[in-house]
Amino acid sequence: MKLSIMVLLAIATVTCFSSASYAQVTVKRAGIIFETGDDDKDQDSRLQISIADEQNAVFGTYNLLESAGIFNDHSTRTFTLQLSKHPLKKALKKGHLFLSYLPSGTDQWKFKCTIVIDWSDGTESKQTFENLQLKDKQKLDLVFDKLK
Repeated sequence: MKLSIMVLLAIATVTCFSSASYAQVTVKRAGIIFETGDDDKDQDSRLQISIADEQNAVFGTYNLLESAGIFNDHSTRTFTLQLSKHPLKKALKKGHLFLSYLPSGTDQWKFKCTIVIDWSDGTESKQTFENLQLKDKQKLDLVFDKLK
């Protein structure tokens, strides 16, 4: 009986400390990896990237203007978002990745992307979105709720 009480106290203590530390973990860095498929992004097509918490409050952005250049077929490009805030991990159980495409002409881009978040506790979370396509001033709202 005495041993059972001590085990329960130990479990409760670990749970409390784990919950407390989890509650304090914040976003340290956010990045995005684009892997272009068989239809590239033209040099003069622009892309705006935003990342938001589950309340749609944007906390990171990156604007790819013409200077970003072409994303060749079967190429990989990585970008670090500029963070305006460092939200808590618990606020990103269901976050949003917004992609806004401003093509020049009739450019169509086929790709997959991976969102990568580095946390203040030294861990990293990722989620990949497959078989994406952007064209004609299209916008995507990708919900990330499976960060691994």
